[in-house]
Amino acid sequence: MSQCRKKNSYIVRIKIGALVLFVSVLIAVSVFVCESVFSGEYDSCEKRDPFVPLVGVEGRKNVSDENVFTIDNVVFQGVAFDDKGEQNAIINGELMGVGEKMGEMEIKHITEEYVSVRIGEKTYKLKLYE
Repeated sequence: MSQCRKKNSYIVRIKIGALVLFVSVLIAVSVFVCESVFSGEYDSCEKRDPFVPLVGVEGRKNVSDENVFTIDNVVFQGVAFDDKGEQNAIINGELMGVGEKMGEMEIKHITEEYVSVRIGEKTYKLKLYE
């Protein structure tokens, strides 16, 4: 019987040793993963960075409010909804609603696909996707 107890004791020690080794490796791997994942730097893994806008980056012009006097000075970048559900146009990097003005330009109508603006006496329909 003593031989059996020694054998069982030895097996228990091996199991405990294996468990301690497994837990140690698990902790080491989780620390490594947490450091690489939460390092504060975004890694796109060679895919498109979702934090870079799809439109409007190259076409952005440095136009101040008073310099908008022709349609060439207008860059329609998107449509956004406010907390009341009203549509706003993103033009030259500014969020604008119907009736608002930027220089000579006035917003007349906004939909999900286009915005109508008036510059002087002429009205233009700017499409988001052309």
